[in-house]
Formats: sequence, structure tokens, C-alpha cells
Amino acid sequence: AIFCGAAMMATEYRTGMAGQIRISPQRGKVYLWKGIILLGAVTAFFLLIYGRYLYQVLRGYGTEGIGYQANSMMDWAKYPPSVTIAGGIVILLLKRFLGMLLCTAVAVFLTSRLKSFLLTAIVCIVALAVPLLLCLKETGALSYVMVNRFFL
Repeated sequence: AIFCGAAMMATEYRTGMAGQIRISPQRGKVYLWKGIILLGAVTAFFLLIYGRYLYQVLRGYGTEGIGYQANSMMDWAKYPPSVTIAGGIVILLLKRFLGMLLCTAVAVFLTSRLKSFLLTAIVCIVALAVPLLLCLKETGALSYVMVNRFFL
């Protein structure tokens, strides 16, 4: 999603069309369609990644206890008693989708400032992906410094 957002915007800067679009009377429509296409791409990536994961989890464990309280699980003890496991899964997936959108928005913003796909990709990988991978590897300190693994 980061590469898609960076590539979509960097092409304009590489070809010199960014200035033309900026002064065009149709610029709002162009940016709206780019946003819609980018939202569709992020949604497709999200469904491919987490849809398969959710299917495997539900297939492996079944849906028998999906209506139980989410705070009965050790990792979700902070949820109020009114939230079910299904609600907890929805909250978790929503957080991850919003995190994916945030990373893509950061990539688009950096592309507008750096005006280079390669430079934006390197900065995004170092600033967003490496800390996330270190959090997933359970290094400890980065879980609190950056974002925790449940957000992204």
C-alpha cells in the first residue's frame, strides 16, 4: 500500500504533470479519483492479507465461541464485558485498516515533499516498516516507542 501510494503520486512529479494538475480547473476531480483508486487499492490489499488470515483462524478454531466476552481472553482483558470476541475481531481489523490507511497517507505526503518514488519508498520502509517488524519480533522497547503490534 505504501508503494502504491508513493508510485501513484511520484509519476506526476517525474513527468512534470504535477504543476499542470495543480493549475487545472479539474484538479479536484483528479485528486478525488486518485483518492478513490488509492482507497480501493488499500482495501484490496487489506482484504487479501487479513481476509485469508481471518478465514484460516475461523476455519481452525471454529465459530462456536465467537459470542463469548472478549475480556475472557488474556490479550483482550481491557475490553468491557459488553464486547464479544466477534466485536473484538472487528475492532482489531478496523484498527489495522486505519493503520494501513495512515501509512499510505504518510507515503503520499512524503511523496509530495520528496518528489521521488525511490526516496519515499526508502524513507517509508525505514520509518514505518522496520519498527513494525521489530515490534512483531517482540523486541520490547519499540512496542512502546512507536505503535504496538495491535494497531498495525
